[in-house]
Amino acid sequence: MNIAICDDEMLIRKQLSDLAALEAEVADIDEFSSAEELLNSKKHYGLVFLDIMMPGVNGVNAARALRAQKKADSIVFVTGSKEYVFDAFDVGALHYLLKPIDSKKFKEVFERAHIISKRNDIQHKKLVIRTRNSTEAVQISDIFYVESQLKKLIIHTGSRDISCYGKISEFEKELGASFYRCHRGYLINMYYVESYNGESITLVNGEYVYLAKERYADFVKNYLRYMKNGGACIV
Repeated sequence: MNIAICDDEMLIRKQLSDLAALEAEVADIDEFSSAEELLNSKKHYGLVFLDIMMPGVNGVNAARALRAQKKADSIVFVTGSKEYVFDAFDVGALHYLLKPIDSKKFKEVFERAHIISKRNDIQHKKLVIRTRNSTEAVQISDIFYVESQLKKLIIHTGSRDISCYGKISEFEKELGASFYRCHRGYLINMYYVESYNGESITLVNGEYVYLAKERYADFVKNYLRYMKNGGACIV
């Protein structure tokens, strides 16, 4: 996972870098003393630690730029005061850390960011689908839901539907934890959930799929966990 640490205080940068190195199995950690340096980087970061109050471009405006450029999965603000925290959450921050950094709190936040990074890695991969006449590679993040119709599956994406033969249970294993089997005939990408009730789930494109009554409580539990870990869809 690529990690960026942006703070004008050298000691804070070192502390965060040391803590991240302890938590990450494999990580590429970059340190920046200003938001301008961070924004000039060409990398995509799984996790960005960002000081709110810095000379020049402040952390909140830097976060807006990172979101616009789609260069960060998770942003964690670092601040000496809670005064600006609410402004920070307007840009979809995962959490915030107060200076001096508490190592236990750092560990909790890092683990959540690591889950998001792994999930996004899966979403960016491609799924190989063999149809009657061809073999296609579809990016997983483009799949809204999978529908089972007898022995045939329909892969619903944002632009088209693809028919193939297979078992929905096999797709469930391959697509990972961002997808939920809400009904024996439907497998949804939780990234695209807009709302739900006891009978159905409405997706952001206006379509809805059935939600089995016996799976309602489990779906709510899984979806709330997904949202807690930063899974909201921004369209």
